[in-house]
Amino acid sequence: MGRMENISEIKDSFELRTDLAVEEKESFPGDGGEVSGVSLKEWIQKKGRIKLTEVVIMDEKGARAMGKPVGTYLTLEASRLAEKDENYHREVSEELAKQLKLLIQEQELKKPKILVVGLGNRLATPDSLGPRVVDNLSMTRHLGKEYGEDFMREKGLLSVSGIVPGVMGQTGMESAEIVKGVVEETRPDLVIVVDAWRPAACAGWGRPSSSPTPGSSPAPAWGTTAMR
Repeated sequence: MGRMENISEIKDSFELRTDLAVEEKESFPGDGGEVSGVSLKEWIQKKGRIKLTEVVIMDEKGARAMGKPVGTYLTLEASRLAEKDENYHREVSEELAKQLKLLIQEQELKKPKILVVGLGNRLATPDSLGPRVVDNLSMTRHLGKEYGEDFMREKGLLSVSGIVPGVMGQTGMESAEIVKGVVEETRPDLVIVVDAWRPAACAGWGRPSSSPTPGSSPAPAWGTTAMR
């Protein structure tokens, strides 16, 4: 599956408030037309099991219309994630990894240093996705600091670090405050934020990713309207 033929385009200007860029497309009335400075493409996997939507906000005019920063936003729709189907889960995971790699390659970063932030409360199951993802990653940044770049290159390892900042009720701090301090100290090339939230429509459940290019952030990234 790749980024293939354009199926639909965007409609007239509007004002929207939603976490996923793809949901803004769904609120456009009718077909045809487009928002200046914004392009939208959709692809459906041949088996019909995964849908990929790409919203590219190309300039400030498009950013004002969409209410989001300039960047590329990808959303994978996987409606069967709740089913106990390991093959399907693996299929979705591989497609998500593929799209993340494409986003990284577009930034021309050969060996990026990556920080993964797991937002949410690990003690509350519906909000524990971020912490659980970080718990299951292999962190390697310390290996590079201890054994050097040659070791990392020989083993084919990227520098990966992770943090679970918790929630304000646990730490007394905004997640953004904690993450900004870590970023300033460790200077990663990329920050991947993993969070769980409810899409605007229940039909949107099973959308595992909305991935902006570096420099932009989904609306709920820090879980607060005060700091983003």
